[in-house]
Amino acid sequence: MLYTIIMRAKRRCFTLLELIIVLLIAATALTAMGINVRKLLYEQRFHSEVSSIVSMLRLAQEMMLLLNTDVTVTFSSQQNSIAYAIKLEGAPSKEWKQLIQRQRPLLGYINSLQWSNGDNGEKSDISKGISLRFLSGGAVMSKGVLLAGEEKQQRAICLPGYPAPLHSTTAFTAQTECAVDAEQTAQLNRRLTSVIQNEMALSDKDQAPPIAT
Repeated sequence: MLYTIIMRAKRRCFTLLELIIVLLIAATALTAMGINVRKLLYEQRFHSEVSSIVSMLRLAQEMMLLLNTDVTVTFSSQQNSIAYAIKLEGAPSKEWKQLIQRQRPLLGYINSLQWSNGDNGEKSDISKGISLRFLSGGAVMSKGVLLAGEEKQQRAICLPGYPAPLHSTTAFTAQTECAVDAEQTAQLNRRLTSVIQNEMALSDKDQAPPIAT
């Protein structure tokens, strides 16, 4: 009888020990899962905010082309977050005005924002404010790389300096992709120069005095 009671007690102790081990393993797994979930949510929200910036820049470019007006996108630091807005020269229609003045949430998951000017190499960060311009129907546009970052990753947006599809890319591939944009810019400049030279040649030919006979 005593032997039976002792064996049952041992079995209970062993079962309780197993239960404690299982609970410890489960707690460790849940903690690891919780960390991964928070990391994934943070990364998702970071990418969502980068997409919001890209959408804003696309809108500015489209408004410049469709309305034939000058548009500026501004970024400023506000309460440990980043505020961004779009400004339109002149008086827009009611529909465009509602779109421009729509309340936009602050960017709280992007920790840093830096603009690298592609023309002179100068850099400016969010502490001083950043303004990107879309002017003169695309003849004058900001050219460079807008770099958005958080603790462990960065995304880059290349602005080639002329109307083009805009998207974000990794900071590692930004240099290559922007280099392609620079080559496209050079080709565009060569074409524009050729067209202007031809127009000037035709204009000089039309204005030349007739040859006396």
